[in-house]
Amino acid sequence: MRILLAVFVLFIAQASFAQKTWTLNEVGVGIGNQNDRILNMSMDWMRMYARSDDAFQVQLDGYEYSSYNDFMGTSLSLDLTFMKGEPTGKVTHELRIGARLVTEREAMIEYYRVDEQELGSYRESFIFCLVDDEIAGDVSYLKRRNGEYFSFYTGIGGSVGATFSSKLLRIRNASFNPEEIALPENSSEEIENTTDTFSAKNALFYRVQIPIGIQFHLRKWAFGPEFRAGVGGHSVFGGKSYFIAPTTSFSMRLSYFPNR
Repeated sequence: MRILLAVFVLFIAQASFAQKTWTLNEVGVGIGNQNDRILNMSMDWMRMYARSDDAFQVQLDGYEYSSYNDFMGTSLSLDLTFMKGEPTGKVTHELRIGARLVTEREAMIEYYRVDEQELGSYRESFIFCLVDDEIAGDVSYLKRRNGEYFSFYTGIGGSVGATFSSKLLRIRNASFNPEEIALPENSSEEIENTTDTFSAKNALFYRVQIPIGIQFHLRKWAFGPEFRAGVGGHSVFGGKSYFIAPTTSFSMRLSYFPNR
């Protein structure tokens, strides 16, 4: 992963110095989601984030295990894009620098057991959920093809971010699901639902992604979707490092082009 980041930085640096003058071409904001797939999501991964073992002081013998692997949250972005040449040229090369906030991101693993009874089934589960926020810096080198009303762009981008306000939730849920013969459909009865909150460690995230976007232009304004896909990793402060594949994001962007 360090080699990938080094190659990306050298690529951006070479592209930047090859152009003598860069002017502001776009101011953009976006809202969407960020999704990181953790390949080795496990109880050991969740323990690595915990500051103490208090959250795991429960009896899990006889429970089945299930993990969700996806670490997803809402993404808000603000960025500036610079270019050299005519903003309405058929092809433009651009350098985008921005910041991204990922909020209320969650990763979950679950332990559950089901007891079949005469009139239905009793289900009990323990869900361990890591919740955090991330602030990240983004840089991308883009190649855009411009039309009269639409433009399409792609390139390569990278980001480095740190999480904050991390917490670990332990959710215990118990419910009784009656058979349809015994009671009407959708009459599941929740017996218990409790949540305990514990402090958690923060982490450093790093990603390399390929952005693909399309924009509809109306005078100096533009609106459109952007999708990003790539690989990355994250390192828990005071703990281990983990690989992320894939890391994806989707956003709807609103942009202002001052030179159009």
